[in-house]
Amino acid sequence: MASSVPTIRQTSWISVIPQISFMLTLIFIYHKMNLKDPALYGAITYLTISISLRHLVPKSHRKGLKLTKENKFEKAIPKFENSYKFFTQNNWIDKYRFITLLSSSKMNYREGIM
Repeated sequence: MASSVPTIRQTSWISVIPQISFMLTLIFIYHKMNLKDPALYGAITYLTISISLRHLVPKSHRKGLKLTKENKFEKAIPKFENSYKFFTQNNWIDKYRFITLLSSSKMNYREGIM
């Protein structure tokens, strides 16, 4: 069921360059290991790392978004507060999210909460 709560996604296209470079590096490593299909293994490794980072690091933020989409705003507030606290204490993760989380989002995690 689609939520009536709007979600904005903006992409910072320049941040895609280091991500593509990372995937190409993975492909190159697999190529040097003489695997049969290094592009496939590189892409699968990149996707696995990317999905894992985006689900494990901003856990409170994702829970807050889920609750918001379910219109459970009061329950979402503590999740967003935890997320804000985490990304304030670990500002470098959010600042360099194109590397640390493999995220091309133009909006940082604290900005999305404020």
